[in-house]
Amino acid sequence: RRIVVFGGNGFVGQNVIKTALQAGINVTSINRSGEPSNFRWEGKTTAAVKWCVGDIMNAGSWVHEISEVCGAISCVGAFGSDEFMEKVNGDANIRAISEALNAGIPRFVYVSTVENNLPSFFLKGYFNGKRRAEQALLDAYPTTGVVLRPGFIYGSREIPNPAPSAVKAVVGSTIKIPLGLLGKPLETVFSTAPMSKLRATLPGMQAILAPPIAVQCLARVAVAGAIGSIDLQTTGNILKIEDIVRESRRIQQVE
Repeated sequence: RRIVVFGGNGFVGQNVIKTALQAGINVTSINRSGEPSNFRWEGKTTAAVKWCVGDIMNAGSWVHEISEVCGAISCVGAFGSDEFMEKVNGDANIRAISEALNAGIPRFVYVSTVENNLPSFFLKGYFNGKRRAEQALLDAYPTTGVVLRPGFIYGSREIPNPAPSAVKAVVGSTIKIPLGLLGKPLETVFSTAPMSKLRATLPGMQAILAPPIAVQCLARVAVAGAIGSIDLQTTGNILKIEDIVRESRRIQQVE
């Protein structure tokens, strides 16, 4: 089996790819920069991933790579100006969904973002672009499309080491940021009943007080959705944070 991951070179995308590999699934990754220098799986790079350099908005550069996959996952997202965020979070994902449908890919999973009741001007392009992509997915894949709505995603994140070469030679070319040191405690606190009530009642708190989620949990559900292992008649097409956590636990129990 093989799946395609759009945006596989980012933090979430790399974890999705590793989760697929652990399940014995090969991966084609479509992203602008190709294979990331810090990608490692079980301490080494792997030939099970086909890294394809391509601009999602220019389908001619990558569409020939997705003809024989059983599912697609998009982890594409970005911050910036409203215009930029509309293009990346909205237009680029809509293009990926359209091309996947045209290529006959039977399932598509979109990593979106948590529900939001912040003032409309706050990150307008980000949230509006995400919601446009969600609707495009549900229109294109009404029975096999999966929208995941996580909040803050935590895990061990690697970034390039900005230190001089002499220092890099000693400590390494990347630095690991343990986002779990913040994310895990907040997940525990924000998942309590009182915090859930505050989140539902206080203006603008729906996204801010959303429980963080482990990247491994999100990746596990994304891969399951791409290979058709989620009963969407039970879960529905849109999985909120609590739905993702619940489905991840179910998957772990049957593995």
